[in-house]
Amino acid sequence: MGEPKAGRHQDAASCRGQARRGQIWSFDFAVSLTIFLTVLVLVLFFWIYANVQSFDELAQDELQDHAIAVSDILVRSAGVPSGWTNASVEVIGLASQDKVLDPRKVRELALMDYNQTRRLLGIGRYDFQLEIWYPNGTLALAQGLNASAGLAPQNASIVSPVDRFVIYEGQVARMRFLLWAPAD
Repeated sequence: MGEPKAGRHQDAASCRGQARRGQIWSFDFAVSLTIFLTVLVLVLFFWIYANVQSFDELAQDELQDHAIAVSDILVRSAGVPSGWTNASVEVIGLASQDKVLDPRKVRELALMDYNQTRRLLGIGRYDFQLEIWYPNGTLALAQGLNASAGLAPQNASIVSPVDRFVIYEGQVARMRFLLWAPAD
């Protein structure tokens, strides 16, 4: 009879060992799961952050490319028709020659309706501001009006400035064209 007791005792001891092994395995699993989930959350956070940064850079690049293209047309083209007025303009161009601006066209632009100008410039959802400055820091005049058009950036999410050196009324001047995206 002594043997069965010993056998039962051995069985009970081995059961306790299995229970301990099960508890250790559960603890190891919990620690491993916690570490795995922490790493997963960190990877997802940085992946989302990188995608947002890429989107912002892409939007900035798109805006910059558009600003350069529009400013090129303004300083290199006479527009359509070449002697355009607010009533006849199809394409806005300010040049009488390459990078030589016509003060009459600058004045026409300054007098033009803002939304009509945006449509003719083809800037879509963006807003703009155009100014012509002399090197001494004074704003040029367009036949008695400020040589400017558009709106100054207000609550903008992205602003893309393009400076073009031009000849305006026989002097070197800087045409600054700002294209900007309003914040949503």
